[in-house]
Amino acid sequence: GQAERPGRDVGGIGDMRLGRGQRAGLVEDDGVGLGETLEGVAAIADGIEARLGGAAFCGIPSEAPGAGSATASHLWFRHGGSTAVFAIEQVLKPDAAAVVAALKARGYDCRILSGDREAAVAPVARQLDLPYASGMKPADKIAALRDLAAAGHRVAMVGDGLNDAPALAEAHVSLSPISALDITQAQADAVFLGERLMPVVDAFDIGRRARRLMNQNLAFTVIYNLAAVPLAIFGVVTPLIAAVAMSGSSITVTLNALRARMPEKAPPVQRPAGALPAGTEVSAP
Repeated sequence: GQAERPGRDVGGIGDMRLGRGQRAGLVEDDGVGLGETLEGVAAIADGIEARLGGAAFCGIPSEAPGAGSATASHLWFRHGGSTAVFAIEQVLKPDAAAVVAALKARGYDCRILSGDREAAVAPVARQLDLPYASGMKPADKIAALRDLAAAGHRVAMVGDGLNDAPALAEAHVSLSPISALDITQAQADAVFLGERLMPVVDAFDIGRRARRLMNQNLAFTVIYNLAAVPLAIFGVVTPLIAAVAMSGSSITVTLNALRARMPEKAPPVQRPAGALPAGTEVSAP
C-alpha cells in the first residue's frame, strides 16, 4: 500500500551550507504529502511532484539511457520535467563465492531473486554460477518463495534491501546483515554482524547440528523410559537404583547436548584472508 503523511517543502535545503543548525522554514501541506511505496518515494512541493525510485515508478521509459557501466543498477530521480539517474555498481562481498560453494556442498539449492534489471543481475549470477530472476517486485519474491514451499521445500532467505523485507517474513527462516535497513532486520529471524557472509554458513551448520543432537536426546529419553519405567513399576529395581538411573539419564542427555560446543568436521570451505569464522536468497531443500 501507500502511506500518506503531511508534506514538507524541501526545496532549497540542498543549497544550504553545511555548518551550524538552521531552521528550514518547512511548510505543512496537508493532503499532498510524502507518499512511500516499496518502489520509491514521491512528494509534492509547490505543486511540482518529485519522485525517487525505479524507472517505471518515476515515469521514465525503460529504454532511457542510464549512466555508468552496462551492469550498473540505476536509481532515478524526476522533478517536474527534469530527470537524473544515479548509477550504482554491483560489487560482490569478498567471500560470496566461497559461501555459495559451501552451501552447495551441504546440499542446498541456491538462487538469486533480485529487483534489479537483468543487465545488472546476470553478471553477478554468472560469477556465482547461480540461477536467477531479475526485475522482481516484493510480491514476486513472495510468490517465488510460496511456490518453493508448495513444492515441499523448506525455504531460507538472506536479504538486506527494503523490497526483501516482505519475503524475509514469508520464508521459513531468514537472515539479514547488520548493515541492512532497520525494517529489513526486523523481519529477519536472525541478524549477523560484520561485512562478510560466512556467518550464514555457520548458522546453517549450527542449526542442523543442534537439531540432530536434539533428536538423539529425545530418542534416548523415550527408549530409557520405555525400558526403565516398567522395571520400576513391577519392583524389579529398587527405588534407589531407579533414582540413580534417572540421574544418569539426565547427565547423559546434558553431556550429549554439550557436544554442540565441540568442533565438527564440515565440507571444506575456502575462506578469504581475514574472514570471520563463520544477497543472494537461498532456498533449502
